[in-house]
Amino acid sequence: MCHSKNKIRFINWLKENNFVQYDEVFASTTSEEIFMNNLEKIFSYMNLSIERQKIDNNYRLDGYIPEIDAVIEYDENGHAHYNSEKEYEREMYIKNKYSHIVRVNDFSDVLDNVGIVVNKIFEIKLSNKN
Repeated sequence: MCHSKNKIRFINWLKENNFVQYDEVFASTTSEEIFMNNLEKIFSYMNLSIERQKIDNNYRLDGYIPEIDAVIEYDENGHAHYNSEKEYEREMYIKNKYSHIVRVNDFSDVLDNVGIVVNKIFEIKLSNKN
């Protein structure tokens, strides 16, 4: 897998300053990319789009589906390395602004997570028809 020199420098800086472990950054990035690539492909058949890494109020949303106002969050390592108070504030912001949030983590298999999200999107689309 090819990573840019700047990305590797940044990851090394994060590791040197005890923010993350090197291996966990590459592993989670890879699984999230595979996850999002699969969702994009499936959503194209459902006439849905996904905006990756959408920035909203200084928060980075892993995925946003504008057609149904849904946010997809892929929690690397269960967000164990995040500040719990800031993570709660972020969660409340997302829940108050967007109609739906679907959260999965990398403790599950990528395809299981894709299935969870697609199932939830079907539920949302069905409820919007009623």
